[in-house]
Amino acid sequence: MELDCENVGKIVLPAMRRAVAKELTDRYNMKQDAIAALLDVKQASVSNYNRRFSSPRVAMVEKFLERSGVASRIAKMAASGVPKQRILAAMEGAIAEPLMMEIALELRDPNRRSGAKFGRK
Repeated sequence: MELDCENVGKIVLPAMRRAVAKELTDRYNMKQDAIAALLDVKQASVSNYNRRFSSPRVAMVEKFLERSGVASRIAKMAASGVPKQRILAAMEGAIAEPLMMEIALELRDPNRRSGAKFGRK
């Protein structure tokens, strides 16, 4: 069984980066190299994010991040010129929120009934 922190590293953080990169590309027309510098990843990673190849688990978390507005808020910070360290800190802070911990628990046990916030009824 994976630990919750492993889910954060393998699923939640990549989903956060993908969602923010997509916002920066689509809404703010930022170039991949600029996005890569802000998110502290390689340009090739941003290219992969934009092609939308992901595991179902990453896609589930990414959709949640988009619906909740977390990705939009962080992308807006990035587009407005906030320093990279503050953007990365905002991403870490968002991951540490209790709702994100619920996502980690959901990833551990997909049959867990945590509510409609994850797209289930």
